[in-house]
Amino acid sequence: MPRFRREQAIHLFKYVREVNVKMNPWAGDLNRGALEFLRRMGSPAHLKANPKVKIDSQFVLEPTWPKIHVKFVDNSKLEWEAHRQPCQEVVEAYLLHAQEIESQFEMEDKNIDEM
Repeated sequence: MPRFRREQAIHLFKYVREVNVKMNPWAGDLNRGALEFLRRMGSPAHLKANPKVKIDSQFVLEPTWPKIHVKFVDNSKLEWEAHRQPCQEVVEAYLLHAQEIESQFEMEDKNIDEM
């Protein structure tokens, strides 16, 4: 997977509409990747780049794997079971998808700042 510079990652965050992380608070280390993803997406730099984004975390008491759901401005969605992938792999996958949306917007002469 390609590596993204910090500035590029923050710019691509503009293409995210919603982030939802669902986890069981008693799952311990299984939540590590989901919590790290939530921490990164809620950073001040990301929120400044995209103040319209909706970031939500849900704690469920039923036994379940941590799940990450990301919805983009083109209404596409990506979902991961966070216990299976390290946080960095999830971040790179969402950035690749956002980069594809950015390319599509450029081909259609759309501007993300006007949405």
